[in-house]
Amino acid sequence: MIFQHLLTHQIIISRMTALTSNKIAMSTVTAAYVEIQPLSAEKTALFGGTYGKMYVIYADAGIDIKEGDKIKDVDSGDIFTVAKGGTTKYSQGSIEFLKVIITK
Repeated sequence: MIFQHLLTHQIIISRMTALTSNKIAMSTVTAAYVEIQPLSAEKTALFGGTYGKMYVIYADAGIDIKEGDKIKDVDSGDIFTVAKGGTTKYSQGSIEFLKVIITK
């Protein structure tokens, strides 16, 4: 678990789920506390995004975040989408965390 004092944003994670064979809807997966920071210009270019609209989330490794999920920042009301190939799990000694690239 990463240091709790670094987790400053409460988020709600939603994912597309099938209701019937031809209907889909968003359903809430979980809520969590994370750290959200702007993505650098170099990394934004690597993901093919627009500078100022891409961010990185640092979260506990146990949180279920997948490509295409919608993430809502509870404090600001902003809604983000997890970028394709944007979820990576890291381990630094005894600390495991997720690094997730999101777009606004």
